[in-house]
Amino acid sequence: MSARSRALSVRRAGGGGMSSGFVIASRAASASRRASADLRTAAADEIGLCLRWPGVPSGRVPAPAAPYPAVPTLILQGGEDLRTPPEASARVAAAVPGAQRVVVPGVGHAVVGGDPSGCGLRALRRFLAGRPAGGDCARVGTGVPAAALPPVSLRGVAPLRGLRGRVGRTAAAVGVTIDDLAFSLSPAFLAYSGGGLRGGSFAVRGGRVLVRRFSAIRGVWVTGASRRGRLRLRVGGRAAAHGRVTLRSGGRLRGRLGGRRVSVRLPGFGAAAAGARAGASDPASVIRATPARKSSHPRLVPSPTR
Repeated sequence: MSARSRALSVRRAGGGGMSSGFVIASRAASASRRASADLRTAAADEIGLCLRWPGVPSGRVPAPAAPYPAVPTLILQGGEDLRTPPEASARVAAAVPGAQRVVVPGVGHAVVGGDPSGCGLRALRRFLAGRPAGGDCARVGTGVPAAALPPVSLRGVAPLRGLRGRVGRTAAAVGVTIDDLAFSLSPAFLAYSGGGLRGGSFAVRGGRVLVRRFSAIRGVWVTGASRRGRLRLRVGGRAAAHGRVTLRSGGRLRGRLGGRRVSVRLPGFGAAAAGARAGASDPASVIRATPARKSSHPRLVPSPTR
């Protein structure tokens, strides 16, 4: 599935000198407000699609026995279609005498509307004109960066070279978080706003990328905004070395974390430039506030909910 599960986080509320009943009620009300706000963010980020997955009635629906009638048939197949995988359409094509099947690698369910190359549409026009539809299309760039799934906790993050301990891990975690933010801004999702993988939110407004407690790794979050080619962030969380950093083009991260001065280059920015030229979002797009253009028919998301 394109949409990923979002964790709902509730901070502790304390208070000295108050009755236990008042403290419990206060915490419950505070937790309810925070959960409601985070739920709205998560729901806007396609969580409804996950809740309804796979969205088909229980039990098997009987299909007519093959072979099917020998009528002119064209099957357009998105190579990355999650709703109708290529294996399924291949079986259908084999059961229809004379059926033509065209696969568009890199495109999801909306082959005609979500294929920027137009190859699938041209195949459809040839078929309607009574000509052979043609062979499979060339791979279409998805615009989605090849970002690995972030570690669950800070302990799973290796410190950046030249930095040790919690400071080094936190600096590396900031880089992982920026990678995840770039993924969120890619055409894998429909909107320019939503929830973080493990909490918080992001949005693009007025040409600026805004993040609020955006979290890709449990216990580490960033809050800030991009401006004039820089992304200024406050780093927090129960596991993080707290501080403030600035990310510049080229992946240079400078600032202070855990009271220590930090000046490092985040890995991946150089390699990401090649991916950007190929049409994929890259971490630098977060700084430039120029995320990839999103179609009303996303190439990978099977069912739009926003």
